[in-house]
Amino acid sequence: MSQSIIYNNDITQTIKNTVYNDKYDFLNQSYSSLYPNLHRYPATMLPQIGLELLRDFSAKKTNLLDPYCGSGSSFISGLEYGITNFIRFDLNPLAVMISNAKLTTIHKNTLYEAKNLIFEELNNTNKIFPNNNNNILSRIKNIDFWINKDAQNELLKLYYSIINTCKILNNNSLNNILLLVFSETLREVSYTRNNEFKLFRMKNYETYKPNVIAIFTNKLDEIYVKYINYYYPKLIENKISYIQ
Repeated sequence: MSQSIIYNNDITQTIKNTVYNDKYDFLNQSYSSLYPNLHRYPATMLPQIGLELLRDFSAKKTNLLDPYCGSGSSFISGLEYGITNFIRFDLNPLAVMISNAKLTTIHKNTLYEAKNLIFEELNNTNKIFPNNNNNILSRIKNIDFWINKDAQNELLKLYYSIINTCKILNNNSLNNILLLVFSETLREVSYTRNNEFKLFRMKNYETYKPNVIAIFTNKLDEIYVKYINYYYPKLIENKISYIQ
């Protein structure tokens, strides 16, 4: 037994000495130390790690395939490194949407035009939105357990205002960013406890009456600033126009 322990300790020490490199620790750094994330996602890899690996292996600046892309941390590494073509797969549609948003090139003027149009659509009382039995929120299981009725109505108007805006501008790529904002808004206006990825309903949820439009506006401005200041310049520099 004691010989086995010694043997295992020797192997552990050998592996540590062979593999461990403190430059990959990135102490006191976070995801946003390189690029701020556009949407929360669990267990994200630091893009700094991927960037360092690409540099260490002198990877060609051509294509990057990530078959389990998650929220696209590897693509941020590649974007910073200068890779020009990205291919992604993931079973989670939210992951795909986040990855697409990070690598979709949309001029800031288009983004601000979309913002104005969304609020015009919201203020258009003549618009007819699908009823509660046939709408996007009906896909959420036990929705009344998670979101109060007033918030549901506001979310519905908001969702279809986003869809109509993309149609008016004839720009489906806008969906990638605007629906991320909607997703973040939906999470915050729900009864879900903040800063957790597992679903737990907050205490005293009955008294929670969120201002859906105000929350959406704040989220929209926040994501716009991150995209315009960090992602857009690199997308233009690398001439990224699409992601497969």
